[in-house]
Amino acid sequence: RAATAYDLDGLRAAVNDVYSPPATLTLGAFKKLDGASRDEWLQNRIAHHGRSFVVLTDAMGQAFTDIHLLSEMNRYRPDDREVYMINGPAGLGKTTIARQVAVNFERKYRERHPDYLRNDECPVLMVATPAKCSPTAFDKALLTFLHYSYPDIYSHERLKSRVVHALHDKRVQLVIIDDLHRLRSTGKLTLETADLLKEYFDLSVCTFIYLGINLTTSGFFEGDAGQQILNRGSLLTLERCGNERGDRQREWRAIVGALESNLRLLRHRPGALTSPRMLQE
Repeated sequence: RAATAYDLDGLRAAVNDVYSPPATLTLGAFKKLDGASRDEWLQNRIAHHGRSFVVLTDAMGQAFTDIHLLSEMNRYRPDDREVYMINGPAGLGKTTIARQVAVNFERKYRERHPDYLRNDECPVLMVATPAKCSPTAFDKALLTFLHYSYPDIYSHERLKSRVVHALHDKRVQLVIIDDLHRLRSTGKLTLETADLLKEYFDLSVCTFIYLGINLTTSGFFEGDAGQQILNRGSLLTLERCGNERGDRQREWRAIVGALESNLRLLRHRPGALTSPRMLQE
């Protein structure tokens, strides 16, 4: 099974990933290379273009700043902590933001605590809400990420106790829960699932990050239980950026420009993709 940010090994691999892209060459510089160097550069270019490339958008930068400040404030007010929610339509990069937040947070933690791996600490826990999620399935997802074993016959109460112990034992600081909309039943957040989120919030000192599709427009937070969660945190709503005038056009130009700068093309004129004519097409 391939490692992802939804398991501890995948997150650690992303945190430790140090990548150097191939050099940007003009056609003239490429022709001056010997045959072996040309082949090596071309192979490296194929690998480079096949690699996931993340552009730092305004929303991602805001999430980095907000979550860093919130986690710091929550450390000093354990009884009055807030959650952070990222909401928006499908396909706008909520999971990408969550992964980058997780990697960025653990790297900063590593700077402050260089021996954290030796001490078996896990500052970030990131899970995707299981489909048709039940409380026990949710418990098991958290434990699986932290490499904690559990008997299949355990009830939610016993699993919950084990999760709370694991969060404390591993010194987890940030808990990221993606695909929160999967907790929805018949279109709304039920009392049972709302209580599930509230239980872990109340029984730990972690900062919780919730992400989901159209949480505020689909009735997910309707009712007392949902409003309780919504009212105790900050909400970042993602919107599609396009080529309209103003800030959205500026951000769109920056995104296209970042993608263009990542390309390793021999006959490409820099800035061609961000010209007014190209951006209008």
